[in-house]
Amino acid sequence: MLAGELIIVASIPQRVQIARSLLRLLENHLTKKGLSNVSLWVTSKDRDIAHMLTCCGYERSESRVFMLNILSLGGLLQELKPLLERRVAAKNSELRGDILFKTLSQTAILKLDGTISILEDISPSSIKKPAIKS
Repeated sequence: MLAGELIIVASIPQRVQIARSLLRLLENHLTKKGLSNVSLWVTSKDRDIAHMLTCCGYERSESRVFMLNILSLGGLLQELKPLLERRVAAKNSELRGDILFKTLSQTAILKLDGTISILEDISPSSIKKPAIKS
């Protein structure tokens, strides 16, 4: 079986250590699922993470190139909403707060307050400090 993962870790001083921890968690999860092959996609400019993966025994192969354009951030979140609701319900989670999603041209907030709601096209002045920014 094969799994593919895209790993992005923010540019902070501890990014390689965080990426290594995330990699261990991913490997443990995939081992439990019985998966034996993993493709990790890293940008060609990310030499630190690529080096870390090589040191962990991963082999470099030809890259896959793709581009993701989010035409409707609110539409994407609406598509993901049922999945998010199932995950929150499965964990019996009492998650509360706002998650801010922002692109160059769009802004949306995912509100978690017992239910999940999506606010689109928010003016920057009306945004309170979110719990998470993406």
